[in-house]
Amino acid sequence: MATSIRLSKEFQRFPKEIDFAFMYLEKEDDMSHWIIQISPTNDSPLKKDLETCREKYGIDHICLHLIFSEDYPLEAPFIYVEYPEIRVVSESGWIMYKGVPCWELIGNGWVASYYTWTIVRQFTAMLEASARIELSRSTMARVSKATADEGKAYLMRCHPEWMPKEKKKGRK
Repeated sequence: MATSIRLSKEFQRFPKEIDFAFMYLEKEDDMSHWIIQISPTNDSPLKKDLETCREKYGIDHICLHLIFSEDYPLEAPFIYVEYPEIRVVSESGWIMYKGVPCWELIGNGWVASYYTWTIVRQFTAMLEASARIELSRSTMARVSKATADEGKAYLMRCHPEWMPKEKKKGRK
C-alpha cells in the first residue's frame, strides 16, 4: 500500500515531457512498471548515434523500463533498456549487459529517499557521457523482460556489489 502511494505521488510529480525524456505507464492502472523514452539533448556521440539509428532502424529514443517491487522505496527498481542496444565506451564505473545497467546507484548506493527522477536524470547523464548505440547490426533487436532478467542474474554473480540486493524469502 505504501509503495503504491509513493509511486503515485512520484508519477504525478515526474515531468511528463521534458527536454530529454517522456514517461508513461506500461498499463494505465499499474504503477509498478514505468516506461521512459530518453532522447539526449546535448551534442554527445550518443545523440548522433540516435540520429543514425532513426535513419537506419526508425528508432529515435532510448526505451528505459523501471519496474518497482512491493518493497520500493526500500529496494531499488529493476531497470533495463529495451532498445536500442547500448554499449559503454569508457572506464566510467558502470557496465551494461543484456540491457541491464550495473551501477552503484541501484546497488549498494541505493537510498530510500531517491526518487525516480533521480534515477532517470543520472542514467541519462551516464549515457550521454559514456555510451554509444550498437549500430553494426543489420536489425535492431529489443530486449525482453525475460532477457533482462537473465542479464540481471549474470551481473549479480559477477558484480554483486553493484546490483540490488536480492531479498530473502520468508520473514521480513
